Formats: sequence, C-alpha cells, structure tokens
Amino acid sequence: MAPNDPSPNQAADLDWSASARTVEGGVLAGFAVLLLAIAVAVLGISGTNLNVVELSKWGAITAGMLQIRASVLATCLVALAGRRLLGNPEQGEVAGAARSLRAARKLVAIAWLLALAMVSLPLMMELPLHVPETGVVFGLLLLAGAAQVVVGAMVYRSLAALVTGQTGAAPFGLRL
Repeated sequence: MAPNDPSPNQAADLDWSASARTVEGGVLAGFAVLLLAIAVAVLGISGTNLNVVELSKWGAITAGMLQIRASVLATCLVALAGRRLLGNPEQGEVAGAARSLRAARKLVAIAWLLALAMVSLPLMMELPLHVPETGVVFGLLLLAGAAQVVVGAMVYRSLAALVTGQTGAAPFGLRL
C-alpha cells in the first residue's frame, strides 16, 4: 500500500450510494440500447431488410460495450466494498456483510456472463432469417437484462447502505 492509501479502518472517502447509482445507470443504459437494437433487428428481420439488421448489429455492439463498462464498475464496487467490510470488523455483523457480499459477487458474475452474451449478439443477428426459432434468444436476453436491472438496483444499493452503516435506510427500495 502506498503511504497515501486509506486503510480499511479509516472513514469512507467514497460516495458509495453515488457509485451504486453509477453502476445502476450503466446497466440501465446498456439494457435500453439492447432493447432498441433488438427492436430494430426484429423490424429488419420481419421486413427482410438486411441494411436495418446491420444497423441493429451496431446497436448490439454498443449495448455490449455499455454492459462491459457496467460490469467493470460493478466489479470495482464489490471489491472495494468487500475490502471495506471484511477489513473493518467493528462495523456491524460479519455474517450480514458476508451474505451481502456473496449476493453481490454472484450478481457481478452474472453481469459478466450477460456482457459476454451481449458482445456475441451481433454474430447471431442474422440467424433468425435462416432459422426463425432462434429468435427466442432475443427474448431470453431481454429477460436476463431486465432481471439484472431490477436485482442489481436492490443488491448494489443494499451493499452501499451496508458499507456506509445506514441502518435506517431502505436498502431494498427500488427507484429507477
């Protein structure tokens, strides 16, 4: 550690709730662009206009990059929160902190898997033209993205509330 790095026992100099909102905003932006890209792809596929399908590929690439950004931010948030919670034994229950960290780590792993799926989506945008049943992948990806938006908002906010010690706050309240 460098001499200027704060130890885990020092007061938090990071705005945890703003960091959680940044992650939530990135996930929501990625989901919105994914929704738009899939809508454009469905329009192109139903009208067999390949130029529109190509446009939807660029939207899917953008959605994938936004999801990767959100995954990186979520990984950093959970790593810093884990360092703060597990390195500071006098701040609340260790069992509650470990449970929240486990949930957040699982969500980060799912976020990376969803990012991988979104990045590979442009490769299969034209597949429903040839095999119509493969369009189900679009629906599954939308469901996974929507679940990540909702569950991520709750988990990251509760983690930020746990790190800052806000016991009176409603960490599981959903506000989009």
